[in-house]
Amino acid sequence: MTVRANRVRFLAGILPLVVVILAAFHTKTSAAQKASGTIFYTHGRIYTNDPAQPWAEAMAVSEGKITCIGKMAHILLDCGGSREGAETVHLEDQFVMPGFNDAHVHLGGAAADELAVPLTGVPSVEEMQKRVAAAVARHKEGEWITGGGWDHTLWPEKRFPNRQQLDAVAPKNPVILTHISGHV
Repeated sequence: MTVRANRVRFLAGILPLVVVILAAFHTKTSAAQKASGTIFYTHGRIYTNDPAQPWAEAMAVSEGKITCIGKMAHILLDCGGSREGAETVHLEDQFVMPGFNDAHVHLGGAAADELAVPLTGVPSVEEMQKRVAAAVARHKEGEWITGGGWDHTLWPEKRFPNRQQLDAVAPKNPVILTHISGHV
């Protein structure tokens, strides 16, 4: 065999080994990068809602999103859960249903909110008055004007609105505006 043939044979034999080593290094680096800022939830009964894998033992969550889910070994080895300093929550075999939010609406409140004057973030009493005046223009005389979300701590004068300020823009309509705290 020639020297050139030996080199080609050597390189052909070592190339797969180099690829495997580089892939292993990249996987460990990626797992460590994923693990930073990640919380690992382990030892649980996690319902995935995935017919291919309805149940899992552990999951990794990063920036509010599930990044890994499955068996403990997968989370610990492939997702960085076994790295030193990893933030881990031991679920103690508790049931977890990721993404479940009790988002419901109280219909009466939802309807009232649609009709209310939005005051969240208004920077002044004058802006509040403009919004109330716009609502008055859409209502009949004597109809209630409701609204909420005002926060006097955002206003230059840092004081509550008074009756005179509301009467100036709604002289013939009763007005009730709730504070951002939910109180009048």
